[in-house]
Formats: sequence, C-alpha cells, structure tokens
Amino acid sequence: ALSDIAEVHDPLTIHIVGGTTAVPDASFNGIAAAVPGTVVKDRVLATGGRYDLAAAIAKRIDQLVASDTSLTDPPAVLIANGADPAKFFDALALSPISGAQGCPILLVAADKMPPATKSAIQTIGYPRAIVGGGPNTVGSAVYGELSGLMGGQIQRWNGQSRYTTAITIAEKAVYQEHWLNLNTIGVAAKLPDALAGGATLGRRGGVLVLTRGDSLTPETAAFLEKYDTQNNHGNGACYVLGGKLSITEAVQEGMIDALMLP
Repeated sequence: ALSDIAEVHDPLTIHIVGGTTAVPDASFNGIAAAVPGTVVKDRVLATGGRYDLAAAIAKRIDQLVASDTSLTDPPAVLIANGADPAKFFDALALSPISGAQGCPILLVAADKMPPATKSAIQTIGYPRAIVGGGPNTVGSAVYGELSGLMGGQIQRWNGQSRYTTAITIAEKAVYQEHWLNLNTIGVAAKLPDALAGGATLGRRGGVLVLTRGDSLTPETAAFLEKYDTQNNHGNGACYVLGGKLSITEAVQEGMIDALMLP
C-alpha cells in the first residue's frame, strides 16, 4: 500500500506517532527501505508520554488549520480516558469524529487532569468539549475541571457499557451534531481493528460501533436494525473490522440478519 502511495507522492513523508520506544528508528528504516523513492521521516513527538503526544497532535492540527485557509477550526475537542486500556474503546468510538471534523482527541485519567492536556486546552482554545465515557471513565472531578476550562461548554456522551457508549457517540454525532452519517458503519470487537478502521470511517463520514467477538451484542444488533431501516435496506455500507479470530462468522451472520441483507 505504501508503495502505491509513494508512486504518487515523491518525496513521501511518513509521520511517526510515538517516541522511539513505541516506534523505534529501526522500524521506520525497515519501512523506508521497502518504499521506492525518497522518504522523509517526521516524528510527531520524540519524548514524553501519551498525554504529551495527544497534546502535540492537537497542536499540529491547530498549526495546520492556521496555515491552510481551506480548513476550518475544529468544532470541538474530544476527551477520553487514556490511562486504562479497558477504557480505550471510548477514544476509538470518538475517532470517526476526529477523522471527519478534524477534532483532536485529548486524554485524561479517570481521576486526574494531565498537565499536557490542560495546557493544550488553555493554549489552543476550543468552542466546546465532548467527553466520551461515563463517570467511571472520566470522573466527576476531572469533568468539573474540564467544564471550568471550557466555560461550561461541555457534554458527556456515554452509555452503560462500551457498546452503548459507542452507540451514543454515533447517534449524537449523526442526529445532534450532523458531523457524521449512517451511510457507512463499521463494527469492531478488538482494539487494533477499531484503531485501524476508526479514522478511515470518519473520512467517509461513517460511524464506529462495537460488539463482542463471539456473540453479537444485543444493543449493537438493535442499532444495526435501526440503521438498516433508515437506509432503505442496504443502500449504505457496513464493514466488519477484523478477521474471524476477532469477529466470528456467527457474529457476522447475526449482523447480516440485523441488517436484513440477502
């Protein structure tokens, strides 16, 4: 895939998201050696943690918008838990919004506002904030501090589980904000699959929802049934993100039934 891109873009710039521990120079060198033409390395942040990296990406977005008159300021900043791997799905459910609208995703802990996140909000400035996840994911104290930074322009989008939280985020983004649509939908069960698919779905204006890998989550099945009805029985596109070890054939069949596909 990179070879195909390199044929169109020479030199080809590869943006590395993460420091040398996360993405060693040797890994980049291996990629560069496999790509024809000139390859330029751009490491977004060489040192620092995940909160610093998210803030650095937000600053990159701000600089890009400032330098390109065809771009508009992001309509919101997105906030998610970046400390607990069990909560990472909330950030991924938000990622299509980021891909579609250019909204940065900044990270917090459930009970702590990282300095890098606070600094990015204060320095860049956003009209409003969307928090993905409930009080167990982003605690009330952190939410209150965020509200103070945002002048009260803040909303929490959450459900009772990661599955219903993803559905809430999708529906709010579609019906309330009109940032996304239901013409394209992706379903994931594993973090890497959701990560790989989320931004691409956003570029297509689509949404990301979640399921268990070995059984179709009832709430997600109900969402797909609603999606099918609103799109006249299959005029949109639904993508299963991941192989059969991630989402079994039985779950895929359940999705087909929910969508009433032939």
